[in-house]
Amino acid sequence: MNRRTLENFYKLEVSYLRRIFKHTDNFKGKLDYEITRENGGLEREAAQSVAFEWIKSEMKLIYGGRDIQVTTTPCNYGGVRYWFICGSCYENVGVLYFTGKCWECRKCGNLVYSSQQGTKTDFWYWYFKAFKVARQIDNDFWIDGFDFLFRHLYLFPSKPKYMKWSKYNRLKEQFNEYAERGNAINGKQLNAIVSRHERK
Repeated sequence: MNRRTLENFYKLEVSYLRRIFKHTDNFKGKLDYEITRENGGLEREAAQSVAFEWIKSEMKLIYGGRDIQVTTTPCNYGGVRYWFICGSCYENVGVLYFTGKCWECRKCGNLVYSSQQGTKTDFWYWYFKAFKVARQIDNDFWIDGFDFLFRHLYLFPSKPKYMKWSKYNRLKEQFNEYAERGNAINGKQLNAIVSRHERK
């Protein structure tokens, strides 16, 4: 599997800082986040705090000691929309990834989605699809492979107040379908491992 998947790199989204960009001229703070790494599955690193400074007069964000330029474009109904400027192609983007040399966009970093790297015979292919569904409700949703295998029916996020039951039930059904397809493959592989061990 290609190691240059998005999950292996630190990510920074404009949405994290939009209010600060809009309402402050100079601001110092810290941003907490986790990184999810793909390693024959998924692993989460502990949350880290990264110091940043926003200097509006220079339209510059200093994040973890590195400069990131910020720009704006007008919105159709007034106001402006904030963007990062990619450190490699200088295009306006909403998300940057730290690839080791600079903060750059997905294309410049030659990064791909984990789901693009899997196949339908890989149980993580289906688990990734289940994650994507659950994160429409909870952006921080996370369970590991064994939870999928044994407890996924009980771990789907609760219905938000704003969401209609019809949509919630549709998402839950889709999540369970993907989880069960992954579990069927995962279970076969585990049984094969146990059988080989018993024959030794």
